[in-house]
Amino acid sequence: MINLEMQDAREPDYDYTADIMTRERARTLKEMICRLGEKCYRLLQLSIHQQLDYSEICAEMGFATVDAVKTQKYKCKQKLLELIDSNPHYREVIE
Repeated sequence: MINLEMQDAREPDYDYTADIMTRERARTLKEMICRLGEKCYRLLQLSIHQQLDYSEICAEMGFATVDAVKTQKYKCKQKLLELIDSNPHYREVIE
């Protein structure tokens, strides 16, 4: 069990708000990405987090062409932006 009084005594100026907001942003982003569907989730994961190039994503996910990967990535990003725009809670947390 953490003794908050002791922690506050050592770090009286520590602001826990930033930690809470970081966790809330991460949770909200994960929720939004999950709402995109498995294909978009996987595509964005490969391109953003794993930083694979389009040809690697094409082979990994079975797309017919690199252009198909580019088009699908664009559509997934647009869908994500629409989710953010359509939900005030998402906009509030992301900003």
